[in-house]
Amino acid sequence: RKTFFVVAQEGCGIKFRDSSGNNASGGYVESPDHPWQLYTRAIDPFTGQKKWDYKQTGSIRYGPGLLSTTTGLVFIGEKSGQFSALDADTG
Repeated sequence: RKTFFVVAQEGCGIKFRDSSGNNASGGYVESPDHPWQLYTRAIDPFTGQKKWDYKQTGSIRYGPGLLSTTTGLVFIGEKSGQFSALDADTG
């Protein structure tokens, strides 16, 4: 079993800065059509091909990590407080 596991985030938004006044400010606008989403992803380290994706529940732009085991399990924490166990071969 040769697999690289990673938490990937995908989304679209615009970061901006307004420096017209004395107090420079800025912000971030997220795309309503493509909100940020976290995925646990399995990748073949030799080919770079994605083996599987698991769409995490209640995702935000930042999230917890993951833990893979030699017994074929991948554990992930999710924003909702849920703790999930995935099959390393199939997700």
